[in-house]
Amino acid sequence: MVIPEWFFIDPLTDTLVTRIDPEALKYMRRFHVKIVPIISNVNISTGNGDFDGAILDRLMQNPEKRKRLADQIEAVIQKNGFAGINLDFEEIHQNTVEPLFTFQKELYNRLHAKNLLVTQDVVPGDDNYDLNRLSPYLDYIFLMAYDQHFTESVPGPVSDQRWIEKVLDRAATGIDSKKIILCVAAYGYDWPDGNDAGNVTYAEAIALAKDHYAPIDFDNDSYNCSFSYKDVDSVVHKVYFNDAASNFNTIRFADDYGVGGTALWRLGSEDERIWTFYNKDLRSDSIAAHPGIFTRLQHAPVGYEKPDYIGDGEVLDLITEPGEGKMRITRDATENLIAEEEYLQLPTKYIIKKFGQVQKQVLLTFDDGPDPEYTPQILDILKKKRYLRPFCSGH
Repeated sequence: MVIPEWFFIDPLTDTLVTRIDPEALKYMRRFHVKIVPIISNVNISTGNGDFDGAILDRLMQNPEKRKRLADQIEAVIQKNGFAGINLDFEEIHQNTVEPLFTFQKELYNRLHAKNLLVTQDVVPGDDNYDLNRLSPYLDYIFLMAYDQHFTESVPGPVSDQRWIEKVLDRAATGIDSKKIILCVAAYGYDWPDGNDAGNVTYAEAIALAKDHYAPIDFDNDSYNCSFSYKDVDSVVHKVYFNDAASNFNTIRFADDYGVGGTALWRLGSEDERIWTFYNKDLRSDSIAAHPGIFTRLQHAPVGYEKPDYIGDGEVLDLITEPGEGKMRITRDATENLIAEEEYLQLPTKYIIKKFGQVQKQVLLTFDDGPDPEYTPQILDILKKKRYLRPFCSGH
C-alpha cells in the first residue's frame, strides 16, 4: 500500500485541493498497489509545510463545509479507483475535537458502504486523539512513532526504541493491536549548535559523515545512529538518524507485538538495506530459523539512481560518488536483535551540494576552462569594475 501526500484543504475556500502526481500514479498502477492518499491540514498557502489548526476550526465547526469536504473526498477516490483515505490532521484545537469526531464518523460510515478504507495518523501522547472512541470508525490507526526529538527540540534520537515501545503500549490500551500500524522513521535531523534542525535523508546523513570524516555511532540503547561535525563556519552540528539496523529492531519488536503492520516514512529517504527484510516475518522464532538476514545487512550495494541534493544555491559541488558500504553487525542471539553496528566503509550515492545563494548578483562560471590566456584578463576587468566577489568556480 502506498500513502501519498495528494489531498489538501484550500485555506481560503475550505474545499478539497488535489495534487496527484500523474507519473507516480502511473507507476503505482503498473505494480497494482493499493493507493490510499493522505488528506492533511497543512497550510499550502504558506509553503512551509506546517499544519494549521485554524483550517480545521473553520471547516469542522460548519456542518455544510464538513459535508462538502466528505462529498469531494468520496468523488475523487471513486473517480481514481483509490482504496480509501488517510486522515493526517494535526495541531488540533480543543474546541474542534468534537466536530472533527463527527466528521470522521460520518466519513467512515459513508466510505465503508462502498468498501473503502478509512485510516488516520496519530501523534503519540496527544490526548486530542481519543483512540478508544475513534477506533470503531477507523480501519487502521497509523501511530507516528517518530519525532521524539524534532526540528525545534534539542538534539536527540529520532525514535529511541524504548520510547517506541512505551508509546505503542499506551496506544494499544483497550484497542486490538491488529488495528495499529506502527510508523517507522527512515530519516534524520541535523542540528546546528543553537539553531533548529534540518531534515536529512539516510544518504544525506552518510554523505555529511563522509565529507567531514565523522565516525558514526550506533547507540546500543536507543538503536539510533549519530555523529557530530563542524561546518565551514566552525559551527558544531549534531546529526541523529535511523538506518536499516534501527528499522530492523523496531520492526522486529512490532512483529512480535502483533500490530497490523508497519509504515515507512518516507519512501526515498531510507537506507536501502531495509528492502532485504521489510517484507519478511521478523518474529523471533522466524529470525532464529533464518539468521542469514544479519549477514545480508553487512553489505550495501552501489546505488546509481538519480542524485540527492543538499543545501540551497546556484553553485553545485559533487560531494560523494556511488560506493558500496560495509558494516559489521553484532547479533543478540537471545533477542534476535542487532546489538551493535560498526560502519567499516560508508555506502554512498551521488550527493550534490548546492551553495552560493545570491540576491541581485550573477554567478560567473567557466565551462571547459578556465582558459590560461583569457580568463585572467576577464577576472582583472571584473576586479577593476568591482564586480568580482572572492569566489569563482571553474569546471
